[in-house]
Amino acid sequence: GYDVHASGLVGSFGRHDEVVDANLGNKDYFATFTGSNSKSDNYKDGNGNEVHSKYHRYSASSSVGVTPDNNKRFELSAGRSNGYAAYADRTMDGTKFLRENIAGKGQIKNVSDLVEKIDFQVSRNTIFHTMSKAMRGTPSEYMDVTHDTNAARITSDLNLRATTRAKVGFDYSQSKHGGNMPGMGAIAITEDSEFKNTALFAEITEELSKGKKFIAGYRGDYWSVIDKRSSMSSDTAGQTRTELTNSGFARLENQLSSLQNTNSFIGIGRSERMPDYWELISNKSNTSAHSAFLTTKTEKTNQIDIGLINK
Repeated sequence: GYDVHASGLVGSFGRHDEVVDANLGNKDYFATFTGSNSKSDNYKDGNGNEVHSKYHRYSASSSVGVTPDNNKRFELSAGRSNGYAAYADRTMDGTKFLRENIAGKGQIKNVSDLVEKIDFQVSRNTIFHTMSKAMRGTPSEYMDVTHDTNAARITSDLNLRATTRAKVGFDYSQSKHGGNMPGMGAIAITEDSEFKNTALFAEITEELSKGKKFIAGYRGDYWSVIDKRSSMSSDTAGQTRTELTNSGFARLENQLSSLQNTNSFIGIGRSERMPDYWELISNKSNTSAHSAFLTTKTEKTNQIDIGLINK
């Protein structure tokens, strides 16, 4: 069968929004489409003064898939969005917010007595963002930022034995960031950094007895970051930073006999986060120009959890 949902809204200052969501399918295939459009002119404040605030954004995404049988599902999806926004609180406006993505994913269940389920997906996402004074009458003053990411992931649910289950997986991503500075003569978009991440993770659940179980997990991420800035703008130009970050947890859960439908739990965990683009590349707070690339340390968090869950 199929179903379609649509809605619209109109308001003051030329405001109008439209949304449509459509789905079609049967036991062998499915298709979806979602689209939105939103636009508004400049509004006026309480004194009747026009405020530089108009905007327009739109998006569309679609997916198609097949389900050959009860144990298999494969899907391909794509999306695109763009828009602009006039800012009352800064000297430039956002005149392009282009985002595009495409992804493929699949799921296979009941592979064997050991392998309960396998999930996998690959994706590509691109961002093109422009700040400019075009809506203020000076289109020659602008700057662009780009961000492209390719990623892949595979996970598997395992039945190791009657009381033991596990999930294992692998992640990979490659992310490139670039931009230009036409005001300084750099019109062509050039890359300033590349992040690569490869990760392995696992989680195991052991049923200790009726109503009591132990859960533990680990994730290891290997990071590689290249500083692609010029030697004029970075003292670490051309250098590569590598890191191995480790995260893990352990938790004990117990169903209480004294309180109906209530579980108690106690757990410990540690996570380590790699600094992101804004902390490594865009950070200019250090006295030595852009030295944050090498000096910014990973963020480490240790925590203890104790609580009750009533269902």
